[in-house]
Amino acid sequence: MNSIVLNDFKSINEAFKKDEFLGRPKSVAFNVIMELQGFGTLSGNEWREQKRFTLYQLRNLGFGKTSMEKHINDEMTELCHRIRGLNGAPVSLRSLLGGSTSSNISALVFGNRFAYNDPNRQLLDDCIERAIRKLGQTGFITFFPSFAKLCAYFGLFGLKQVKRDFLTVNNYIKHQIEEHKRSLDENNIRDYIDAFLIEMNKTDGKSETTFTDEMLAGNVQGFFAAGTETVKTSMEWALLIIAGHQDIQKEVQKEIDIVCGQQMFPSWAHKNSMPFTQAVINEIYRWKTISPLNLLRITTDNTSVDGIDVQKDTIVIANLWAVHNDPLYWESPQQFNPNRFLTKDRKHVIKYDNLIPFSTGKRSCPGEGLAQTEIFLCFTSLLQRFTISSVNDISYEEDMGLILR
Repeated sequence: MNSIVLNDFKSINEAFKKDEFLGRPKSVAFNVIMELQGFGTLSGNEWREQKRFTLYQLRNLGFGKTSMEKHINDEMTELCHRIRGLNGAPVSLRSLLGGSTSSNISALVFGNRFAYNDPNRQLLDDCIERAIRKLGQTGFITFFPSFAKLCAYFGLFGLKQVKRDFLTVNNYIKHQIEEHKRSLDENNIRDYIDAFLIEMNKTDGKSETTFTDEMLAGNVQGFFAAGTETVKTSMEWALLIIAGHQDIQKEVQKEIDIVCGQQMFPSWAHKNSMPFTQAVINEIYRWKTISPLNLLRITTDNTSVDGIDVQKDTIVIANLWAVHNDPLYWESPQQFNPNRFLTKDRKHVIKYDNLIPFSTGKRSCPGEGLAQTEIFLCFTSLLQRFTISSVNDISYEEDMGLILR
């Protein structure tokens, strides 16, 4: 199978504007191991139909609106309460952060949040984290479809555990779907599952439709896989970095105090009044690119990029890490320097087109708005109430995979 790697912003930006680069190859996790579908794995008109429906419904459900922000702030209240209860004792925040991020996704797709101690939440979080870690070590088999099927069949490279974990998640989702079918009220759409089921009823009997039980389960599983681990890991990096840069942390806290005070939770509306905080978050996105290699694409027709012919069915790898560490665009890219995102008077944030942590083009991350809101609110809420430090020497060493850890 042919493949190309795009290592600079110019070529990625050119390619991802073209329809021929919108295809998605067979996913080891979804298509080979689980034989699932989901709009993240689709191509062509099927993908367009599911993406259009999904974005429309998420907006209707409060995606990017104050109702969703209120839910995130409720999660922050719970998180801060739990941290305060530790009385300053050292703690790994990963498990605490996981409860907040998975509850935000749960509210969108299931219509309610998980209680922090809900065993189902912990089970889903553990399964997804374990599966994504393992898949990050087996991405190479995507280039060998027949070998991938063989590995999945015999459970090689830990794929038996991956299948077990994804089955656990999928079974829970299917149970939720059946519960929603029994209580569905078309005049009261509670969540994404309700909206999808109503659309299924409209298309019932049509021979060619993407609105099926299997697609719904795959979409919901995709929301959890993409929407929990990335945000949780982004916040882990943010807190680790800020713990190692106490001077920057103090400046962020000063800005939060000026804009919000100590009593009022920061809101998304405060963002434009907090240029330094924005610059710090942007530099975290750049310095620790959470998805170093964009999810694989496949060309749907013969095309070209940067003057080079590219055949149909070519695997396309976009190296976002290289874009964010390109010395042609970033001075001393290996250094953490939020000031690169500020104007000289430090009153405004500089927008760089080549900062693309959520990819770019028509197939960029559909959850970018929610992820950015979660990260901004979580980061500012924690720094408003706590000072972050580490009891051990801080290391910024990276573990490459589907997600940069």
